[in-house]
Order: sequence, then C-alpha cells, then structure tokens
Amino acid sequence: METVKIDCPICKAELSLKVTNVPKFNAALRIIGNIIVAPSVFGMLVGLVTITGIIVSASVVNVFNKSGIMIIVLSLGSGLIGLILMKKRKVFKCLKCGLIVG
Repeated sequence: METVKIDCPICKAELSLKVTNVPKFNAALRIIGNIIVAPSVFGMLVGLVTITGIIVSASVVNVFNKSGIMIIVLSLGSGLIGLILMKKRKVFKCLKCGLIVG
C-alpha cells in the first residue's frame, strides 16, 4: 500500500489518497458467495473421488467417470460465481476523511 501524490477533493488534505482494496459487492452478496464456494469445493472433491474409482469396483467405473466429470464441471461453475461475488477492487481512499474514489 503506497500513498499517492493526490489531494483529497473533499477535505482538501494534501497527499492523503492511498490505494486500498474494498469489497466490490455488499455484505449480503459476499455471504452468499461464501455459502456457494464451500459446497462447490466439496463437490469437486467428490467428483475427483468418483473419477478415480476409489470407492466403486472396476466394473462400473465408466459410468461413474462421466458423472464425476459432470459433478466437477457443475462445481467449478458454481464456485466461479461464488468467487466473483467475493471479489475486491482497488480504489483510492482518503486517510483523513475516508472518501473512496474510483
């Protein structure tokens, strides 16, 4: 985090804008993103176990390979949506008054 040579337009403090990360979405959407990411990670692990055939016998591995791939793809899709909801963005924030620019 570095201080940039920009004056705050509101409080007129000199050299007070600092680059920081702030959440892109509000708290409710970030909570939803966290709720979505946790099961998707578990789903990817279940898909990997299904593909490798650790639990099932060798005769039905082909059927479980296809379903395991489908589980992984769906889990990746939902996990991506969850990660997008938890994203942060870089903005300039005044150290004195707290103004966010950007």
